[in-house]
Amino acid sequence: MNTIEDLRATLHAHADDPAGRAPAARAAAVHQRVAVVRRRRRGAVAGAAAAAVAVVGGVTLLPRDDAPDPAAERRLAGHLAPKTIDSLGYTFGFDRGYPGEGRRRVELDASDGPLVVTWAASSDDLEVRSNLDLDGDSTVPDKVASPADFSNWALVDLGTRSWLELRSSGDVAVAVYTLTRPAPGYTKDGMTYREETPDGTLLEAVVGDQGQTEVTLQVTLPEGLIGFDEFCSATRIKTRRGIAPWVKYYVDGEYYQGSSCSGRQQGFDLYMGVDYQPGGGLGIRGRHWSAGDRVTLTARLVADERSDVAIQDGAARLAMALYGLRPSDDVIEQVGHTYSRLPGPPATVTGRVVSVRVPVTGTTVIPVVTVPGRGFQTWEVWVDGKRHHRSSNGLGQPFAPDIPPIEPWMDRRVELRLVVGTLPDGPVRVRYYGRVD
Repeated sequence: MNTIEDLRATLHAHADDPAGRAPAARAAAVHQRVAVVRRRRRGAVAGAAAAAVAVVGGVTLLPRDDAPDPAAERRLAGHLAPKTIDSLGYTFGFDRGYPGEGRRRVELDASDGPLVVTWAASSDDLEVRSNLDLDGDSTVPDKVASPADFSNWALVDLGTRSWLELRSSGDVAVAVYTLTRPAPGYTKDGMTYREETPDGTLLEAVVGDQGQTEVTLQVTLPEGLIGFDEFCSATRIKTRRGIAPWVKYYVDGEYYQGSSCSGRQQGFDLYMGVDYQPGGGLGIRGRHWSAGDRVTLTARLVADERSDVAIQDGAARLAMALYGLRPSDDVIEQVGHTYSRLPGPPATVTGRVVSVRVPVTGTTVIPVVTVPGRGFQTWEVWVDGKRHHRSSNGLGQPFAPDIPPIEPWMDRRVELRLVVGTLPDGPVRVRYYGRVD
C-alpha cells in the first residue's frame, strides 16, 4: 500500500462487513497499514506537500483527477489485494489477478519459481476448491470455506501445476504473487535453508551443484542439541533390488544414516524439519563427537542401500544443513502460515472420543492433539459436526492427527473418534495455536 487513498479504499471495501465475522487479522492488517502510511508521511512531509500543491506565477496546480492509479490492478472483488505477502520469511510481490462473477477457475502451469495464491470475494460466502492442501490435513483436493478478503493464501512450490476454483454469490478473484526476496539464511540457485525456523538456528549448510553426487560440509559442533536436515533429488534408476538410488550420510567417514532418494523435485524452501539425537553432539556406533569438535559431513548418492560408491547423475541435487536446536513447541508452521502457541496449560482428555471446544481468539486457531502411542490407531477427525478425514499411526509412539485450522466464524467443537486400535496409554493432550501472519 503506497498512499492514503489506497488505505481509504481498503477501509471502504470492508465498511459493510458484518460484526464478528471479519477475522482479527483484517483489523491488524489495517492498523499495520495505517502505521506504515504514517511513518512514510512523517519521513517525507515536506516533499509530499511540495508535490501536492505547486504555485507557479500565482496559479495553483493540483493533481490531475485522471492520473494513473498504481493500485488499480490490485482492486479485485471489492478488495485491495496486498502489494506483497510474507510467508515463512519469504516475500512475494503481486503479479496478476483473475476476477470473476460468482465463479472462477484458475489453472496455473508449473512455474520455475514458487508462487503464492490468495483469494477474495465481495460476499462472505466464499468457498474455495483446489488441488493444493489448503488446510494442512495432507489430503487433496481440498474444499474449504475461507475468509473473503485476501487474508488467506497458499504456497505453490516450483514445478507444481495447480488449480483453484472459487464460488460465491458475489464477485470473486484470485491474485498470484511471485517470489521477490528469499528468507534470510543460506541460498544457492534459488534453494534456501532458512536461518531461523521453529526448531532452531542454522549453523552451516551446503547445496551441491546440479549433477554433483557427493558434497561435504564442515562444522564445529555447538553446545546443546543439534538437528540435521537433508535434501536429495535424483533420477530414478532401476536395479535388480528395485530400490534406487540411495543417499548416504557420513560423519568423518563413519556411516551415519541413509534413505532412498525418491526423485523429489527441487524445492525453494529446503527446511523440512530436523532429526536429532538426545543429549547433544553426534554419536555413531560407540563413537561420539561433542561440542567444540570440528567434523566433516558427507552426502553421497549411491546405487542402492548396500553400495558406498558415488554414481553419476546429471540431474542430481544434494543438500544438507545443521541447526542448533532450542527445545520449544511455541511456534508451528502449516501450509505457509505461522502459528504461535496460546497461553495456558494443555487440556487433557481420555476415552475413545476426544472432544474439545476451541477457544475464541478472533483469529484462526489450530488445535494440536498429541496422542500417547500404543500400537496401531486410526482416529476420525470431526469438525463442525462433520467427518473431515482419518489419521493413523502405526509406530507405537506419540503422534498428532492432522486437524484443519478453525476459522473465527466456525463452530468451535472438534472431535477425534478412535475407530481402530486400542485406547491410548494415557490422557490425550491438546494445545491451541493462533495464526500470527
